[in-house]
Formats: sequence, C-alpha cells, structure tokens
Amino acid sequence: MTWVRETPRFLARVAERRRWLFVSASIVFWTLLWPLALVWLALWHIDRYRALDKSPAAKRERRVRRLLRWYPADWRARYGDEMAALVHDTIAEGRGGPQLSLNVAKEGLATRLAMLRAGLSLAGVRLIPERG
Repeated sequence: MTWVRETPRFLARVAERRRWLFVSASIVFWTLLWPLALVWLALWHIDRYRALDKSPAAKRERRVRRLLRWYPADWRARYGDEMAALVHDTIAEGRGGPQLSLNVAKEGLATRLAMLRAGLSLAGVRLIPERG
C-alpha cells in the first residue's frame, strides 16, 4: 500500500513541474468520470436497499428511528423509549402520515433550539459558558 502514500507526493511533483499538464488532466479526469461516480453511488444505494428487511414491522422500526433522530442525543437517551412507543402506537392506529413526520420534525428542532438556548450543544460541549 505504499503507492497510496506516495500518490499525493507524485501529484504534487507533477503539479509543480508541469502545471498545464496537471490542470488539463484534472479537468479531463473529472469531466469524464463524474458520471461513473454517480452510477456507483446509485448502485450502492440500490444494493443497500435490497439488503434491508422489507417486512412492515421492520419498515415501521426504521421510520421510528429516523423520526427520533430529529431530537438531540441527550434527549433520546432520556425519553427515546417512551417516544418510540408513542410513535409506534400512532402509526399502528393509522395516523402515521406526513402530519406525524412534520410534527416530530418541528418538535425535535424546537427541542434542539431550546437546548442550545439553555447553553448545551448538540455534541455535549457547552456553547455558552456558565456564569459564576
């Protein structure tokens, strides 16, 4: 794997010695190969989707996890199980449409904002120092 470590040095030497060659090769490389990157990304997503469990219970569980990610990690650690049960029950009752998603997103963002105003950050580091 030494070639991996040597590649940046090699490219730097080429860029210093033959700038016009390096720039033109870079333009051609990125102009021609960006579609391949998009194709690879699409295939990766398709493969990832095919590997998922598609049972209704698994879909519901993934949706609940996605919705709970709107809330900060500290909040989820404290109230996550209760909220997950509530969202599961709401979806099971047939009221799990777009309104539920928008409601959870709105309240999750409001909770994050309230925590920021209280001086807590999302990563557990205080943004606003304590007075005293």
